[in-house]
Amino acid sequence: MEQSYYRVTHPAMNRTCRIVQISDVHFSSLTSTEQNRILSDAIIEQVRALSPHIIALTGDLVSRNPGKTGIADAARLAEGLRTICPVLYTLGNHEMDMPAGRRKKLLRLMQEKGVTLLNNRTIRYGGLSFTGVVFPREMYRGEDGSYRNLPACTPQLMEELAGPCNGHPHILLAHSPMGLDAYRTWGADLVLSGHVHGGIVRIPGVGGILSPERRFFPPYSKGLYRKGHTAMVVSAGIGKLRVGNPAEIVVVEIAG
Repeated sequence: MEQSYYRVTHPAMNRTCRIVQISDVHFSSLTSTEQNRILSDAIIEQVRALSPHIIALTGDLVSRNPGKTGIADAARLAEGLRTICPVLYTLGNHEMDMPAGRRKKLLRLMQEKGVTLLNNRTIRYGGLSFTGVVFPREMYRGEDGSYRNLPACTPQLMEELAGPCNGHPHILLAHSPMGLDAYRTWGADLVLSGHVHGGIVRIPGVGGILSPERRFFPPYSKGLYRKGHTAMVVSAGIGKLRVGNPAEIVVVEIAG
């Protein structure tokens, strides 16, 4: 896995905070426990060497049909990461697509491993505010299974789901990057997103080709984007098929 580094500044910061972001691992029963163990150990080893102050899991830790294997492997990864530093976790569309019983089991196991769930809630840690927003599944796919006419994220929806943006610097964990305009208006200083898998196929000089919504050339697929006072880092993630698009672990340093 490659490592991508970004630095974001904020005048209210009086020290540097190093955040490691992990997104879109997509543990499932389609890969063996041994394969998942090897992947988990590699992630934990790389993250430990980065000496983060906090780890952010930005959704799709498991696939929508993880089976018992995928859920157990996700919990094992969480347990290993928690030995390094605090771990924050917000859900993606695949977790929201899971049957309610399995999603409940996943969240229970994550809490047992010491992970802090940021599902439409805010915490204060190390002088930073962290909010995780979880969108309803219809934001990602219609009831008919299509990707047509999906509702857009709005500042009003952000307020309804996550409450007001109080406290700065404020870091938002939002699985999808497509709501950047709303995130900025809501007040986020830094957004950590994933979901797009780097565009699945990446072409030098062009970027990502396809989003999960079957849209060509998504505007936000991988890297650092800025709009007004808001910076957004989009991880290409770790799991799923990819071409010219290595799995990555993201390091973001926020400083004064």
